Amino acid sequence: MNSLLFISDDMRAAELIADLQSHSTARIRLSPDFDQGLKEVFDNRPVAVFIQSEISGISGETVARHIKTLLRGDAPRIVLVHSAPLKPQGGKKWFDGTVDLALPEAELRESFRAEVTAASAGLWQESPAVDAVNPTPVAGFSLQEEEAAAPSVSEVASSPEQGREFEFFDWETPASASAPATSAEPPPAPPVVPEVEEFHPILASDGRMGEPEPSVPPEAVASLPVDLTPAEFVPPAAVTPADVAVPVAVPAPETPPVEPAAPPPVPDQRRLPTVADFNAETIIVPPPEPLDPPGATAAETACGGNRVLFSSVAGVALVAAVCAGVYFYSATPRTELPERKPAGTVPAPPPAPAPHPPSPAPVPAASSPGLPAFIPAAHRDAAYTKTNPGWERYVAKTREFRLFRENGALRAVQIIPRGSAVLPEGVVDGALKDLTGAPSRTVLTRSVTGKYLVERGRTAGNGEFVAYRQKRGGLRGVVISLP
Repeated sequence: MNSLLFISDDMRAAELIADLQSHSTARIRLSPDFDQGLKEVFDNRPVAVFIQSEISGISGETVARHIKTLLRGDAPRIVLVHSAPLKPQGGKKWFDGTVDLALPEAELRESFRAEVTAASAGLWQESPAVDAVNPTPVAGFSLQEEEAAAPSVSEVASSPEQGREFEFFDWETPASASAPATSAEPPPAPPVVPEVEEFHPILASDGRMGEPEPSVPPEAVASLPVDLTPAEFVPPAAVTPADVAVPVAVPAPETPPVEPAAPPPVPDQRRLPTVADFNAETIIVPPPEPLDPPGATAAETACGGNRVLFSSVAGVALVAAVCAGVYFYSATPRTELPERKPAGTVPAPPPAPAPHPPSPAPVPAASSPGLPAFIPAAHRDAAYTKTNPGWERYVAKTREFRLFRENGALRAVQIIPRGSAVLPEGVVDGALKDLTGAPSRTVLTRSVTGKYLVERGRTAGNGEFVAYRQKRGGLRGVVISLP
């Protein structure tokens, strides 16, 4: 977009923009601060940005670096506008040109023209556009010829260059404000007020409004004799009402006389003392003596004086005594006595905590050739051991027990009821407690094998068990495996 942006709060920049607009074909905008100026740069993308060297303590070069860093190759031409000499800076410069506001007017305009032309060659025109629309009249050129030579409003509007109006409001506010539409018709003429003779009321000698004197034409006044006194003045009889237009006098309402306001009191004017005020003849007046109350005798007066004297002496003595006491109290060293503790019974030491009974340790699995307590050792079947190496069989009256050992450690125990009897649940619980330390067991799976319901699960101490039940629920055998 062919537009120029000024970021400046200097009043001189606004005056330069007004002059620059008459030579530039681009729209010129003005932003008074950097925040609004950056928004204009990123929203409208001007071809050139004139940045003031410093606004509110913020350097214009910092803003230029921000624009160049973000837009990179699409960044506009940035010109630094300054009025004070610039400090020499090393390294990369973030602006493409500079304009010094302290230059003379001709050089300053030439500097702006060079920067605008460097941004875009078609943005500058040498002849102002305002002169083309309103040409200056030439001497000896008649008004009729000027009106005939002047283009009409329609011709000016149809011309591409003459029809373009200067958008004055663009450089005042960055927002896209358009100039108000101008009408080609001339402004309406003011209404014609009929001419009425002015009425000048005449005040009488007593301050009231008097009757207006009839107006006299100049011819009648010139015909009056020169030596005529005011007492002998008589209106000429030759003047008739038809010749003189006398306006109808409208009596004004009587206004009450205004009494003059009393002048404000003059403040006392104090003067500085002079040398004459300090002379030897100045009389020094002694202070008046205190008067005795009426009716008081000489004895009462003397007694009252004694009481006053005694009170004064007593007050001074009291103040001196207080000051002496404070001084001696602050000067006397004080010995701090040890704090006494109230006598009392020595608290008895807290009783020793009762020893906690040792928690029963779980009974480990039998790892020795010894038998568990629930197995009768007297009923061992030696022939079964010979035919089944590693197994031991103990036969009781109602059930039998089979043990499997590996390297002398007990690994499995089978409890099988004899005949058609079933195995009580208490026997299984007692065996689990002796072998694992706890009678608890957890059933994990159930399955049907033949005529038995087989339950498999875990015991305390990471052991396993398998229970064989009849369909009616009675236990027909238990196998306990130890880890």
